[in-house]
Amino acid sequence: MLLFGFAALATLAAVVPSIARAEVKAAGDANITVITNDLGKYYVARRCISSVGGGDPNGAGASIGPGYIYRMDVGGKEVLAPEKASEPQTGLGVFQLDIYREQDKTDAGGEQGFRALQGNICRGAPGGIFFTRGAGVVPKDDFRDDAGGGPVSQTYIWMHYTVDMADNHGVVLVRLQYKYRFYSKLVQVWTRITTCPNGCNTATEPAAAGEEPASTYPYAKMPRYTQVVAGSREMVLKYNRVSCYTEQGVHLMTATNITNPQVGTAGNHCSDTRRDYVVLHSDGTIPNLKIVGKAYPHADPWGPDQAFFPWESAPGECSRGVDLWALKITPPSCGDSRPNGNEAGDGPDGTNVGCRASVSNDGEGRNWELLGDSRTGGASSYKLATNGADAAGRGVYMKGWEDGVGPDSCPTLYDKFGPPAERYSNYFSYLLQP
Repeated sequence: MLLFGFAALATLAAVVPSIARAEVKAAGDANITVITNDLGKYYVARRCISSVGGGDPNGAGASIGPGYIYRMDVGGKEVLAPEKASEPQTGLGVFQLDIYREQDKTDAGGEQGFRALQGNICRGAPGGIFFTRGAGVVPKDDFRDDAGGGPVSQTYIWMHYTVDMADNHGVVLVRLQYKYRFYSKLVQVWTRITTCPNGCNTATEPAAAGEEPASTYPYAKMPRYTQVVAGSREMVLKYNRVSCYTEQGVHLMTATNITNPQVGTAGNHCSDTRRDYVVLHSDGTIPNLKIVGKAYPHADPWGPDQAFFPWESAPGECSRGVDLWALKITPPSCGDSRPNGNEAGDGPDGTNVGCRASVSNDGEGRNWELLGDSRTGGASSYKLATNGADAAGRGVYMKGWEDGVGPDSCPTLYDKFGPPAERYSNYFSYLLQP
């Protein structure tokens, strides 16, 4: 069983005055931690799990990374379920970043220099979605740094994780930290990204097969946190509307297409600077899911008990979190005028036709993308890992900025990495609303 240490617990009465007094329970083993509260059950992996379920002796092709909520049960049924690794990311709080290196432009795999770091793809795991070859979460026995408050608490249970994500050259480009607090009804998580903690060309992991040491500086596009509930059609299709709101509850927009992303998602982008949370509205037979996204100070000490800030700053102001990353191409004081696209001669080039923005700091490019997919058969974006059955998805990509239609699109939205150890912090909460 999972052992929890005892630590001094500070109540967040100012933030969650009606939530900080109920019972929450923790269980699990060396692979996963399972938290049960009044409204649901949440699963977080402690290590890379490259396959789950199914009759295949190698599993069903799912890939679960550590630190994010990969499964959520409501009323004893899976609403968020593990998906096949060859399908789009699912989970609550899972991170993704598109990257580019000029030296990889002629790689035999056909990626043309582009890769995707995905928090659900473990480095070296087979069957990952295209562009993840040789890249992903660095394997480790246990990514959980610390935990406390359990196994049963009348206040909250907390857990901390540190996850490294490396490219095909063995360079850790992202170190992602999670700090959780699980209450009886609310789940809170503080995240912090550190880019290139050991240097942007310094390998600390073995290179993928056939790869040379890193020699050209990397570029980044669309840092995002995926908040996608995907699972059985019986459960997920109960979410029939996805909407975006201000902190005060003012409705900003509702996604116009949550059935088939291939016919266009132009009506699914919430780019209002006041955006604060998204609600997956149900038909009333399961709870709504409220997902809050905010910016947070990145300096030590970081995490609980610091002040929140809006996800995106007002025009003319410097931002925080991954939205600040979008401003790094601007002059000081918000940015450092770093190159984007192929300005410096070692970035991606090509056409920007069809892109919502031409540079990362463009307001239209800084948005949350609400989404859904209800397709079946070969067109379905989501397949259950346990049996390969068609699944459905609903959720939101909480982005620093746009990526177009994938890593190899919209080249001028790629910004050169800055100096090592830049940091960007955000805050999320998840509340099932009966």
